[in-house]
Amino acid sequence: MLAIGFTNKYFTLWDIQSSPQYSQDSHGHVTLTHTSVIYTYLQNLSMTESEAIAKAKAKGCVNLEVDKELFGRNESWSAIHNGYCFLPDDLCPLFTFGKYEGTKILDCTDIHYLVWFFGKTKSRYAKMILLENGFVALENDIVTKAQFDEIQESRKARELVDLEIKAIEDSGSGHIVFTPERNLSERGSIGYKCISVFFKDYKKMYYNGFYYGLPIVDGSAKQIKGKEIVLLVRVILYDEQKALEVIHVKSIDGKQFIKHLKEKI
Repeated sequence: MLAIGFTNKYFTLWDIQSSPQYSQDSHGHVTLTHTSVIYTYLQNLSMTESEAIAKAKAKGCVNLEVDKELFGRNESWSAIHNGYCFLPDDLCPLFTFGKYEGTKILDCTDIHYLVWFFGKTKSRYAKMILLENGFVALENDIVTKAQFDEIQESRKARELVDLEIKAIEDSGSGHIVFTPERNLSERGSIGYKCISVFFKDYKKMYYNGFYYGLPIVDGSAKQIKGKEIVLLVRVILYDEQKALEVIHVKSIDGKQFIKHLKEKI
């Protein structure tokens, strides 16, 4: 496999090949005796890490993190590692525990096991196989493409909510419009995007073994499930986290939204 190293000046490109060696006893039991690893220096890449990574990627390098074991080297060499591997779990080319203990990680086709093993060890070799099989690197973890997209969408949504909260906070109050999928909780709260909205005036209700809440509008409790509502809100500090508290419901159906946009508390 290809890897990125670093001398005192240049980022370098290497090819690392490992070969496990086995022995068999008189009873037919196979044991890993050692692993031969050949580190072949290929070329200098660049003095700039970002440019070196781009060049390495273009040459087919999958693991784009600089290999600390290759620091300060610019000549090829080989090494012998015992079957039980003295290298840390994240650097060792062998499974150091589990059902595949002693076997070469790059030969493993058990993707589910590799996901588990990477979670335990952060193995560079398990990571390389997972990346080649559609997984995505996310900070210090490996996730599926679907999980990556979901996390990115959640982060974008959180950023938009933060901007919305900041605008409301700066002006002292503001309107939000949404259609709840349920009524309030028994504590008078309901979810809006990534945050919680709390009603000051609500009525606690009970039905079929469950408590819930209905906001008080014009003196009476109102069902809001499945209805578009317009809320005039302000930002408060709640449970040491910023949340929105509804201080007055201007409209339950949205018809007065434009009219109340310019109103202040």
